[in-house]
Amino acid sequence: GPTTFGSTVGNQAAPLTSIAVSGGGQTNLGGNISTVGNQTYGGDLNLTKSTVLSGLDESIAGTITGNGNSLTLNFSGVTELIGAKLTGVDNLSVIGGGTAKINGAIVTTGNQNFADAIELLGGTTLDAGNGTITTAAVTGSNQTLTIGLGNQTGSVALGGNLALGGLITSNGSYDLAITGSVNNIAGATILASTGYVTLGDSVTDTSRFTGGLTVPGAQVTSVAGTITTAGGVVLL
Repeated sequence: GPTTFGSTVGNQAAPLTSIAVSGGGQTNLGGNISTVGNQTYGGDLNLTKSTVLSGLDESIAGTITGNGNSLTLNFSGVTELIGAKLTGVDNLSVIGGGTAKINGAIVTTGNQNFADAIELLGGTTLDAGNGTITTAAVTGSNQTLTIGLGNQTGSVALGGNLALGGLITSNGSYDLAITGSVNNIAGATILASTGYVTLGDSVTDTSRFTGGLTVPGAQVTSVAGTITTAGGVVLL
């Protein structure tokens, strides 16, 4: 049967050692949960209130249903998110200082904030609609990162270094900033945003778009640093 935590379990001053919910049943979360060690949930998570989970490593075997609530994952080790398992979350924050391993379409109705370094486990899409998307470094040398599913209007800031097999940005009137100090993106890249596009925020930034770079419809394109290709064309 279901397991219900109706209010806060542990806190930052006195966290639990760890928590493990086994058996495959649903866990209803109505408050924050803080542990020193790992948090393991053998079934689905159902948020009845906006929730902060804090600890070392996170493992959620089932789905995460937000019911319009926000979710903050504050893990200093590994946080894993699979898009197909995530529905109904408003704001999503991954802030623990560890590594976020993600895959699939991560879709929210509110903001997405990945303060942790991201490792792509497969092709990944981030879509927040009217919400903003903010990331630190993103690594996935053989994987493609897609921004938006055609309805992204909130600003997008890829603020850390990018090492990607491909980068796709959907059409939409949103501002896009790529401001990592060293970026390497394979394949031909088309940045389709029609808002303000910022490539670099320092003269020492370097971005290599192996197959070329095209920014076809930006309202304004701002460039700082150096952009290189492996024989591809740059059209700004």
